Amino acid sequence: MENDLVLKDLSYIEILKNFSLESKMLVCQKYASRIMDISEVSMSRALKENIMPWELETFAMFAIVYNDDSSTELITSDVFAKVITVLRNYWHPELTIAEQNGTYPEVFFMISAIQQFPTQGLALQKLFRYAYIFGFENDKVSFRKLFYDTFSTEYKAFDKFAFAVYISFCNGTGIDEAERARLLQIALSDNKVMTALQINKEAYLERVRETYKDTITDYYYGLKVQYLWPIIGGEEYNYIPLPYLMINAVTESLLQRLTMSNNALRNSFGKEVLEKYLYDIYSEVSTVTWISPEIEYKIGKDDKRTSDVLVAENDYCVFYDTKALSPSLKVRKFDQYEIDKNIKLYSDAIIEIYIQVNNYINGHYSLDKPYEKHKIFGVVVVWDDSYVSRKAVYDEVFFSKDLSEEERQYIHSHIKIVSLRQIEHMVLQNTSFLVSLKQQVSNPEEWDDMNYVKATTENGIISCYEKYVSDLKTRVKDMVSE
Repeated sequence: MENDLVLKDLSYIEILKNFSLESKMLVCQKYASRIMDISEVSMSRALKENIMPWELETFAMFAIVYNDDSSTELITSDVFAKVITVLRNYWHPELTIAEQNGTYPEVFFMISAIQQFPTQGLALQKLFRYAYIFGFENDKVSFRKLFYDTFSTEYKAFDKFAFAVYISFCNGTGIDEAERARLLQIALSDNKVMTALQINKEAYLERVRETYKDTITDYYYGLKVQYLWPIIGGEEYNYIPLPYLMINAVTESLLQRLTMSNNALRNSFGKEVLEKYLYDIYSEVSTVTWISPEIEYKIGKDDKRTSDVLVAENDYCVFYDTKALSPSLKVRKFDQYEIDKNIKLYSDAIIEIYIQVNNYINGHYSLDKPYEKHKIFGVVVVWDDSYVSRKAVYDEVFFSKDLSEEERQYIHSHIKIVSLRQIEHMVLQNTSFLVSLKQQVSNPEEWDDMNYVKATTENGIISCYEKYVSDLKTRVKDMVSE
């Protein structure tokens, strides 16, 4: 094992059966805490510690899958390092297939991104988004009521809990160790939140096997149960092997649990909540000169609607079309049918925006003022990116539509598939996404890029985000003072 750079099986990790659950959970917690800073899971710290979040998450899962309650031996640093090395160097058989058919770079990036990106990003931005979602209500849907009915408490209990626990495990916060320990103790006394986020190891195993049967290779890239339930119940103690996952557990995981097997609610979320969220945060960007929700219009007798949110800045206008799309578990299993399905969904969304642009240029509806076509952009805002090859997406667009070279160039350079988190990362920092769109237009080598974020700090943050952050920090401080 020590001499191989690439490993074709995971048999070595069965050694985890020889060690106590507690020692495995605690070693995981130790390294997870080391890569957390006050804002996020720090990739610079991860590189310094020579361990990645996804490696810890996979280790934690296998530590429970391969467990024997009669084992009392403590796991050593040497064994821990060897297990991590096996996980790091494991070569999934599907990667061999991808290498043989010439799609390895795209497939490896897709599966790695789905596995690694969810824990990245600023914790406060994630909590802000879900505070908006779980507090949303209008005349058609009330996520506030639905959340309360499901979890027996308001979301304010969850974001406060998660942020308090996160801070408790961070070094370099300026809070002394004794106070962080007290903060953790107070947070964990919230029985309603604990009940929602805790799972015992037997139920954990059942969930894993329900989802992936006994296919160990699917365990490797699959969705980890601790994303939904980050507190693992043992015989005598509860463990938090991956404290940073508390943020994921009270954000996207709660939404997943809330909307699971409820397609009507999921559709309502996409139409009512997602569109309004994008409109509300973009309305506060200082460079915006005009913004509108979708506009209804007619072509002959047919009723039509524009893209969901239209944002203008001086002579430029961007059409944002929101899509509540997320990669399915089958994508994590390298299911080619599911990957092709995502490519088709993305290509159809690009065509949809292009039709709206042409309908505007052809005079079927009006905006606040005239805009030239080359100054109109389109963005398909996906809820959760599946990271399928953008080249494959544009190829599908060009295959399915009879387009001139000029039209192809316009679509390729002006209409993009972007995750909501990319839009947020700039908009919450009071910076329009138009900055990124304009920058890539004259650089064809960037047209198939996945990421267009241009991080800024000089513009401050928008007021609704600033208000939320201040309120959350006050609520956490009050936990200790009370």
